[in-house]
Amino acid sequence: MAAASTVDVANLALQRIGVAAISSLSGTDKASVAANRILDDTRDEVQSMFPWNCVIRRTALSTTTVGSTFSAFSYVHTLALDCLRVLEVLDQDDDDKENIPYVREYRNLYTDLQAGYIRYIQSTAAITPWDPLMLTAIETRMASKLAVWLTGKMQLAQLLHQEFLGVVTLAIHMKAIEGKFEDYRETLAMLDKNFLPLLMGNRRVEE
Repeated sequence: MAAASTVDVANLALQRIGVAAISSLSGTDKASVAANRILDDTRDEVQSMFPWNCVIRRTALSTTTVGSTFSAFSYVHTLALDCLRVLEVLDQDDDDKENIPYVREYRNLYTDLQAGYIRYIQSTAAITPWDPLMLTAIETRMASKLAVWLTGKMQLAQLLHQEFLGVVTLAIHMKAIEGKFEDYRETLAMLDKNFLPLLMGNRRVEE
């Protein structure tokens, strides 16, 4: 892998805009300060906008009864702080059940399912398990943000943004092949808009 540390990730982004490598994210030079300010948020942004296999996790529901005055749902589950996005709720007793209704409000996940699991995207700072495409998406997204600040070149920022969208498009194609999805054109179309969730087939309900 091209990166083994957060400094490596920052330097991959800086390299794309022609800025010299930094030795530490805690440095006081302009490039170090700029990269340090946006790295964590950019990582979480990119991880949350697409179901990268390397950051998908499962955890058992740990529910408590909800009072009727608070919600129409019967149970509430407290999500971990590192849960960026819930992908789906699963019934442990019936594998055929799909799209189990739920509503997320901050760390509360409301559902009528008492026992089961959730699939979710976890904020993962450790670089070792990162998918190469996800790494490229993070570095190109960082570079597009840093371009104007460090080089003053708006056109460069726009080109890097397009490259970033191209990487996510490729990831969607790969996901479709792996999952044998037949229709993912709607998801591809979402790339024309900035930073909408790129999640497929995830039904939610309104209370």
